[in-house]
Amino acid sequence: MRRIILVLAEPGLEFLSRLPTLRPLARELTRGGVSSQVVASELLPAERAVLWALTKAAGLGKYRSAGLRARDVARAAQTVVLSQSDGLVFVYLNDCDQAGHAHGWMSPQYRAAAVEIDAAIGVLADLTEHSLLIVMADHGGGGVSTHDHAEAHAINDHIPLIVAGPEVTRRHQLTRAVSLLDVPPTLLWWFGLDVPVSYEGRVLTQAFTRTAQPAGAVA
Repeated sequence: MRRIILVLAEPGLEFLSRLPTLRPLARELTRGGVSSQVVASELLPAERAVLWALTKAAGLGKYRSAGLRARDVARAAQTVVLSQSDGLVFVYLNDCDQAGHAHGWMSPQYRAAAVEIDAAIGVLADLTEHSLLIVMADHGGGGVSTHDHAEAHAINDHIPLIVAGPEVTRRHQLTRAVSLLDVPPTLLWWFGLDVPVSYEGRVLTQAFTRTAQPAGAVA
């Protein structure tokens, strides 16, 4: 049994112009016989159309929306995970991003959103006995502007990356610098699939107790 729950906040759109040349993770998983889907909060009709186009382009199999709070999304994701024996479930929690842009990073509304996401992660943490859980964000915020994150700044660029679940080294901090780019090859490695040579990231083998088998490279 190999299941992964991947949690992210607010993806960007800068990659669209390069989309035809990319090897999206979901497509690589599909090639290896591994399913993938997204669970996120309810969206406006216009937002759903954009998300549908993005999920199709990325090769994601399904999209499910559930509620307006992170805990609603997490409970829906929990149901999805428990209904399948393997696959990737991409859980999108946007509470902090919305609060940060609307009210400012570290505002009372932002802190309340952080509490909500913390509770949601607690729901998903119950699955780590049999599923790999990766928690991350695509950016920080408030480094220069309290309501944005576009400027080059350490607080904008540094994010959390937490890994928990079977065969994960407990209470261990990685000693080398890590990046979001390391997540896709790590997931492919976890499922025993080849990593495209075009991927810039490296497998986070240091985070796991099992011996790393070198993944094959595919052009």
